[in-house]
Amino acid sequence: FLTLCKEAKHNGWINCEEKLPEKNGRYLVRVKSSDGTADIYFDTVDNYSAGKWLIDEKSKGFEKKAIQWMEVPK
Repeated sequence: FLTLCKEAKHNGWINCEEKLPEKNGRYLVRVKSSDGTADIYFDTVDNYSAGKWLIDEKSKGFEKKAIQWMEVPK
């Protein structure tokens, strides 16, 4: 997984505000997570389905949001 993340940094990320995947599937995702006091960024693999990232979540002052994505490198 760490190798995939390192490779992604060299291949470029796509900003979620500019473009979303055209089809459902699993993608390498950069996530911003915040508890209201601090922001944390991490990379993971997440599912994109029906126009939404499954990792996106808001509840009781806690937020996780996909901010960048790319195809999972082979």
